[in-house]
This record gives sequence, structure tokens and C-alpha cells, in this order.
Amino acid sequence: MQVYQDLLDMENQSILENPNDIASYKRRAALNRTFDPLSAISDLTKVLEIDPSQTDLYLQLGAIKKNIGNIEDAFKDINKFLEIFPDSIVGLANLGWLYLLIDKSTSAIETFKKCCSFEAKNNIEREHQLEVLEFLNEMSKKDEK
Repeated sequence: MQVYQDLLDMENQSILENPNDIASYKRRAALNRTFDPLSAISDLTKVLEIDPSQTDLYLQLGAIKKNIGNIEDAFKDINKFLEIFPDSIVGLANLGWLYLLIDKSTSAIETFKKCCSFEAKNNIEREHQLEVLEFLNEMSKKDEK
């Protein structure tokens, strides 16, 4: 916990010295994602204010908001991300899981199928596709019964 606090103190100091240091806001958001998700959301939102081209952050914002139960705003952020990156495997997987949270399984399955239609470019994308495929396989087994 002391290491976390020391790192947080370093980022706080960097931001005090340079209030437009987006790298420090991002690092502080990463540190706070689990311990203080509202601060992480605030920091990522600040980055977008400073540099609106940091559109990849909408995915992170959506994930954090999903984790704290703010499903409506999570949908907005994930959809904003997918408007910019429509072929994102990670974005589509996240959208599918959000659909499941609000009991829209048909939309989730359609989104998961789209997610699996793209070729994964890295291990993170493969992991998301694997999770989605496992879910789809379980669903098809239940439908067979």
C-alpha cells in the first residue's frame, strides 16, 4: 500500500507542477482504477478535456463505469469508442457484456458474433474473443437441451 501511495504522491506532484500533463493523469487513473474509481474517471475525463484526440480512453471509462455499476454511462462511453473504432474486438466484447447486464441477450449474442468475426491482432484481443466464444458455446449447449 505504501508503494501505491508513493506513486500517487509522485503523480499528484507532477500534476501540480504541470496541470496539463496528460501522462500523469493517465498514470494516476491507472493507480486509482481499483482503489478510487471515481478519481480515475475524473482523471480520464480531464485527459479528454486537455486532448480530445485521446479517444481510446472511452473504452477505459466505460469499463470503470461498468465495474462501479454505472451501466447507462458505460454504454455511452463504449458506444462512443465503437463509433471511432467500429472493428474493436475489445470494444465489442465489452458492449456484449453490458447487454447481458441489462438482459438483452439477443443483442449480446449479435455483438459477440461480430466480435468474433474479426481477426485478433494481439493476445488481449484473443483473450476477449476466447471469453466470448466460451460464452457462446455455453449458450448453444443450453439451447440444445
